[in-house]
Parts: sequence; C-alpha cells; structure tokens
Amino acid sequence: MLCQSCDAVRFPIVTNDAKSDIKTERKTASHTSHASNAEAAAHVDVTPSVITTGLDTHNATFPVICSDLLMYVNYFRDRAEVNNVKKVLVSFYSSDEITDAKKQLMTLGTDAVSSEFVTERRSSTQRSASEAEVDDIIGLFDTLDRGRLLDNVKFAACNYDRLPAYGPEDLNSCAIADRQSRTESAFAALSTKVELLASSNQPATTPVGPDTTQIVEMFDKKLQISIQAVQDQLCQLTAVCNQLKTSNPTPGDPSLCDTQTRPTDRTRNIVITGITEDRDDTIWRSMVVDVLCKAAGRNVQILDAFRIGGRFDARKTRPILIKLHSAWDRRIVLSGAHNLATDARFRRVFLSADEPVDVRRRNTLERLKKRAISDGKGVLVNDGVLLIDGVTVFSLERGYVRSNSGGAAGNVSSPVADG
Repeated sequence: MLCQSCDAVRFPIVTNDAKSDIKTERKTASHTSHASNAEAAAHVDVTPSVITTGLDTHNATFPVICSDLLMYVNYFRDRAEVNNVKKVLVSFYSSDEITDAKKQLMTLGTDAVSSEFVTERRSSTQRSASEAEVDDIIGLFDTLDRGRLLDNVKFAACNYDRLPAYGPEDLNSCAIADRQSRTESAFAALSTKVELLASSNQPATTPVGPDTTQIVEMFDKKLQISIQAVQDQLCQLTAVCNQLKTSNPTPGDPSLCDTQTRPTDRTRNIVITGITEDRDDTIWRSMVVDVLCKAAGRNVQILDAFRIGGRFDARKTRPILIKLHSAWDRRIVLSGAHNLATDARFRRVFLSADEPVDVRRRNTLERLKKRAISDGKGVLVNDGVLLIDGVTVFSLERGYVRSNSGGAAGNVSSPVADG
C-alpha cells in the first residue's frame, strides 16, 4: 500500500486541459521531426554506389573480365601442361576471339602494356598469328601474376557455347586409351549379364501371362537400344584413338621412327651473306656482331655462329648461319635489315631468314626467272625445272645444274650447298 502523496505522484490525475496540452506537444514534436528529416535529406549525397555481394561498400570492387577464353586459361594454366592448353585454344577459338582476349588482358595493368607481348602478331612460315597471340596470352598471364595483378581479378564466361567442354589433359592419347580400356571392360561385363539374362528367359513349362510377355519384350527392346549406343560410342572412340596415335606417335615406336622425323627448329635462325672469308674466326665473328647491332639498334645475344657451304675457299664467300637467343631477337634483326644500307661497310651484306631447302629452292628459281626475264632471255619452267634460252639452269629437285657443254650454263653453279 502507498500513502496518498506517493499515490498522487505515481498515478497523477490527468484533466482534459492537460490532455489537450499533451496532444499539442506531440504534434509540434512530429512537425519538428519531419522538418529535421527533410533538411537532412537535402544534404544527403545522391551519388549512386556500387553494391557488390559479399563485399563491404567502402572497399573497392573486384574487376570482372567477361571472356570465355581467359577464364579457361586462368583455370587450367596451373593445372595442365602449357602445350596442351595452347593446342586447345588454337583449335577451338578463332583468331578474332584470341585477339580480343589478348586486348582485354592488356587492360589489367601497366606491366602488361609495357611488356614485350603487346605487339600485334602476324602469320609467318613457322607459325600462324593465332599461335603467336596464344603464346603472348600465356606470357601476359605470367607477367601479371608476378606483379600480383591477378589476385583480385575475376574471369567469367558469358557464353558457355564458346567454352571447351574438355580439359587440356583430355588430348593425351594415354588417357584416351585408358578410358577405352575401361569402356571395353564395362562392355564385356554388360555382355555377360545380357547372355545370362537371355539364357534365363528360355520358354518355361509354366504358362506366362500377357503382362509378363509385354514387360520382357519392352525390356529386350530397351536393352538392344542401349547396347547399340555403347557400340557406336566405342567405334567413335576407337577412330579418335587411331587418329591421335597417327598424329602423336609414342616415343620409341619402331613403326613410326623411320617415317616421321623431328623437324628442324629454325625459329631463331638467320643467314648473313656478304661477310668476307677469313681463316681467323675472331675477325668475321666481330663483323657479325657489328652487323646484328646495326640492324637491331642494340646488342643481340648470339648462341652460335658458323660458316655453311663446305671448307674455306678464298675465292668465294660462304654464308654464315646465326642462331639467336630468342625468336623475338630474330624478328627485330630481320625487320631492321634495311639499316645496313646506311653503313658503307655493310652495303654488300644481306640478312635473310633460315628457310628449309624446298623453300630456298623455290625462292631461288623465282629470282633467276625474274632476272632472266628482265634481261630479255627466253624462260621456260617445266615441272620444277628452269630453262633459260633452252639450257637447264636450275631445278627444284637438285638445285643449280652444272653444264659440261661449255654453253650458257657452263659457269652457273650453286654458291651454297643445298643441305
């Protein structure tokens, strides 16, 4: 129980006048609150913000690159062999898709723009432009990864139709052979079960109802369809395995060692003609260094250099075969070959790419043909043999043809051995 004074304090009697005063104070407070909210809204920054799922809005959003090719490379470049990844990209994607993917990758940082892989590639006798662009994409990934520019980058595929449905390691013939072996084992087990089922479905002495007969017929029909599908897949897989075995022979296979030889790597080779012979190798080697430096505009690292065309002979000048450190140095040197004309020492020195024998012979035949036509001589090319004024001078099969008759072709000989 409370006394009257405490009861009056805790439970006051509210009159009508007091109730009206309370309502007036509540309305005034409500108007004041709306005005304050309107004034605060007038000063709110209305700049739209980017909302990223799972990230704080105060943090920078991760860049997303929408490229099916780059997503495939980013996933498999550390999970498979680089050569298999390159084969998939060149065979699956078009040249335009590869070029667009390279341009997208170059937008990720200054390290990519300033690297040596940003040059626009063109097709050559050694490889196509698509293969060169794929090599640049792999190199750009390594450059950006070393600069830690790929830590916060997300690669997404927008068109699943342009995403290979197989991994690079699926190109391995051993993996395909293993799958074929497992498929054959499964097929043998399935055949055994079918034979057991067929033997168990012999006509029984007890009568079989119509429903049971329909079920057995339906089961047999579905089983035949399944067996036919498995056989079709086995035939297709066998054809693919045979094709891969032919295109990628197993090392040490005696049936293919004699028919297929490893091609010579000429991607870093150039040929220099016009440097005077000298028994002292240091003299003409120093001249080679000066020629390459003049053509490239900088020092070029040489792996090997040697004369070709037989033994030393002071009456003729043999070409020099140069093997450079990289194919990029070779491209720079060949593109700057015109700079040799500005130096009096190198006006009779020429640079050319190291080509196979058949390519060199075709170029020589065309050069001899044009020279004879410009001199007003009679020219005839018959089955790869060049005749000038009725005399055989050159053939694609043997090269320069020597003549013992003392005629027009008596002094014509090959300055370089076709080897």
